[in-house]
Formats: sequence, structure tokens, C-alpha cells
Amino acid sequence: MPIQFKIHKLGALKNTTFEYKPFMIFSGDSGLGKSYAAFLSYFFVNSMMGEAALVSFIEEVLGKNASEINQLNQYNITISAQQYKKWLNKNASRFIGYLIGNEGLEAEVEIDVNFPNFTIGYKLVEDTGEKDIITYLNGNEGSPYKKTRPNINLLAIISQGYLSESLLNIGYQRNMLLPPARAALMGASISATNAIMSIGMYKEFVEVLDLVLSASYNETLCPPYLLDAISDILKGNLVRQDGRLYYEFNGTKLPISAAASSIKELSPLFLLLQRYRAAELSVLIEEPEAHLHPRMQIKVADLIAHAVNDGASFQVTTHSDYFMGRINDLLKLHYIKSNVSAEDYNALCNQNGLDGELTLNPDKLGAYYFKRREDGSVEIITQEPSKGIPFDTFSDVVQQTTTVSFALDDFIEEHNL
Repeated sequence: MPIQFKIHKLGALKNTTFEYKPFMIFSGDSGLGKSYAAFLSYFFVNSMMGEAALVSFIEEVLGKNASEINQLNQYNITISAQQYKKWLNKNASRFIGYLIGNEGLEAEVEIDVNFPNFTIGYKLVEDTGEKDIITYLNGNEGSPYKKTRPNINLLAIISQGYLSESLLNIGYQRNMLLPPARAALMGASISATNAIMSIGMYKEFVEVLDLVLSASYNETLCPPYLLDAISDILKGNLVRQDGRLYYEFNGTKLPISAAASSIKELSPLFLLLQRYRAAELSVLIEEPEAHLHPRMQIKVADLIAHAVNDGASFQVTTHSDYFMGRINDLLKLHYIKSNVSAEDYNALCNQNGLDGELTLNPDKLGAYYFKRREDGSVEIITQEPSKGIPFDTFSDVVQQTTTVSFALDDFIEEHNL
């Protein structure tokens, strides 16, 4: 069953819906609520991946706090979709308010999910004088936790795996939010970082970045084509030394704070992809085109498409016609590849210097265009992506700009200026 986000009121967004997809692109003019919708989808994923969030949910279902539950040597609880939906809808607006630094945000949203009831539990057992915890999911016994005391976090961990598998058919390990102006925090002083941590989106970013940096780099987790795509954009390497991050290129090593803005903007994404399997990741990235030359924007679109094809989930807000144009090309390539012979497809790719292996399945994509209504409210228009995403907002601006440019050239020529 599709996961539906129903927005009754969220900023300028009113009485509109969108559906969860592994790859979601939010486009449209500025100030229409693209980030709000992206944050709503981030909250949904975080509610399954965040251990603290699931602890809060379990406390509410049981009507007991963590300290009370931790005193019990045995516990079982059955969880329903209705309970989970109620908790999601109660906490969604509060979480978005926390992310944007407006905890008084008034909003009314619904996240519509469905799954069979499931039962989780644990019991304390003693074997040869040592105390172990046995966990259960739907009556099936899990691996024992040795020398462990009863802990509500064990229930959260079991729920985490079940919910992500049931709702998304995947098991995420890391959920990361890459907010706007993130480059300023790469290599920033502790005082500067602390000052901005009062805004939730930056707190989320910094805390997860610390975890990513502490994870060991393992090239076996990142397939060669992803490593090549990262290297092609970076033109160098990111290295960690003495607790600091550096950018190495052409024999020079710079603190990340001294690197180009484009490197600082993208380095968190590169670090994430180098340290986790793509299939374990869900990433919200605001404006991946920020500070990037158009050629690099296209390469970033390719990088994200590679990761999505490997099982990653992305929520992207963008104003870039270059980024959108490249995603369109990958969608069209998928359509062409599915409808012509391999010989004709390979000839097309060879003639145009295209990587025929890189396409994008439209079934994975949710393309959402934000449009202002006559009454000033905003609706989300779901676009059909099978043959490419229509992005009229960009085409209109390009056409208008081109028309004006030609008119100015004609005027200069006519007046011999």
C-alpha cells in the first residue's frame, strides 16, 4: 500500500498530498514549502530509523516511561498501524517546527501507513549464573544479548527493523539531513557550531556528521562506479587526521574549511557514501546544485542516480534546470532502453557519449511540482515521469530570458551601438 502524506495545513501548503518514493524531487518557485514537504518525509523515515523516536513511541503505547519499563524482567507488546499513525500525526508538526527553529509551528498533517499488527518483547534469562536478554518478534526468538539488563531500547531496535522492512522493504542504517548553507559548518569552530545548533536541522546535520566521520572508511562498501563518480567531482580526496577533515589534491592538503564552497557543500554526501552501503542510506539534501558549475551539477545528478539504483533513498529540493534536465535524460534513457533493441540502444549511447548502464527507473521517482493557487495557498502537483519530468517553470524562465536577450541584441545592432 502506498505511503501517503496528506497536508491539510503546513505553511503555505494546504489540502494537498504526495506519496513516498525512494527518490523524491521537490521543485517549484521559492517560498512555496518545498522544504516543509521534504522535512515531513524526513520525519517519517527518522521515526523508523531514530532509536530515540521509537523509544518515545513505545512509551506512549505502553503508557509507561523508559525507567519503568527497564525495571521489568519480561515484557510483550502488540503494535498496530493505527497506533503508529496516531503517534506519527501527533508528532510530525512538532518535529518540523524543531527542524526550522519554530517550535510553535501550527500544522495539520497525516501520514497514512498500513502494516499487520506485530508483537515484540523480551525476557531476562539466567544461564550458568550470567544474565542474558532474549528478544522476540511475532513469537520468534532472536539472538541473545549477553550480560544485558532489560532495556526499552531493545524493543526500539526490534521495531526499527520490522517497520523499515514492512513499510519500505529495506533496512536503513543511517538517515541524514543535508540542510542549506551546510558548507559554513564544515570545519567551523565549536562556538560557531554551537550557536547554530539551536536550529534543529543543523543539530541533526552536525550530530550525524560526527557519527559518519567516526565510521571507518571502507572502500568495499562503495562500488567502483560510485567511487569513480565521487573522484570525478572531487578531483582529490577527503582525509581525516587528528580529528580534523582535510581535502587533498595535487599533492596539497587543505583544512576542509579552506576548500572551495562546492567541496564543502558536497563533502558530507561523499563521506556518507564512502562509509555506508547505499542500500543502508536515506538522505535529504537541500539544493544539491548550490555553488556548483552546471557541469558539476550534472555529475551530482548522476551520482545520486547511481546511489538510488543501488538502493539508497533521496529527498531532494532543487531550483536547478541542469539537475532536473539530467534526471530527465536518465528517465528517457530508461524508457528508450526498455523499448528498442540492445543494438539500437548501444548505438545511441555510443554516438552521444552516454553511459548506457546508468538509467533511472521512473517507478522509483516521485516528481513533485509546487504551484501557488489563486487564493495564495500552495498545492503539490504529482508529475508523471515515465518519459521525463515536465518542468515548465524552468522552461518559461529560459524562454523569457532568451527573448529579452535577443531583443537587446537586436536593439544594439539596429542602433549601431
